[in-house]
Amino acid sequence: MAQPGNRAPSMALWFNDNVEGDILMHDVCVPRSGLTKYTYYCCLQWNAGKEGGGYCGIQDHPDGRNFIFSIWDPCDPKLKSKIKPVYEGPGTKCERFGGEGEGLKTWNFFLGWEPDCWYTTMVKRWDHSGHTQFGFWVKHHVEQTWTHMVTLDYPVKNVYFQNATACFLEDWEGSGENERRVNFRNGFKHTLNGDWVPFSRADFRVVRELSSKKYEDNYNCGVEDRTFFMQSGGNTVKSASADDRCKLQWTMPS
Repeated sequence: MAQPGNRAPSMALWFNDNVEGDILMHDVCVPRSGLTKYTYYCCLQWNAGKEGGGYCGIQDHPDGRNFIFSIWDPCDPKLKSKIKPVYEGPGTKCERFGGEGEGLKTWNFFLGWEPDCWYTTMVKRWDHSGHTQFGFWVKHHVEQTWTHMVTLDYPVKNVYFQNATACFLEDWEGSGENERRVNFRNGFKHTLNGDWVPFSRADFRVVRELSSKKYEDNYNCGVEDRTFFMQSGGNTVKSASADDRCKLQWTMPS
């Protein structure tokens, strides 16, 4: 077990898409210098603490570099453990998770991902027989291929992507001595009236807690080369504009 104080600080970006939608998408790239085992580079988090809450992204896991997609159990306790996979792509595995809430986790090491390469993560919801289904797709930008990783059946009807979408950077084990970094671009929510709302503004937040006390000031964030970035751990030094709670903005390409 990691000793208290050795984790890199967790951090998140909360975007300006405070409207209901049915599709979320976000591009992610981890530079080679930002690779560190036990890191979750979360691309999309939605409905936190609400019905149909979930998150997805990529991980540098001790077993390999994987894609992950998870949904928390429904709010009604009688529906616990009722989320079911209806499609599993090649290499996708599904299992229950606990800890920070409970739900169904799906992950795929077969697809894999490489540093310095861009990937699009996309989540879509639709109605099916009185339930809501969520599908997860990944695009490899070099190969120009889309992969349908999984579809989950959620036993509650009319669940949409509500409120603000987030992404985060997390050291889940305790290796704050190593630098981890992630870049994001081209984030969008498709609204119920057919508009695409870009993730052009973000509120940045750092979590200060005992488990990351040693490295709690080793973080940075900002806008660089038309991407949002977050960095933590190692010898990371804050830029002049980075703070525990700051606002970031960039203009999406037309």
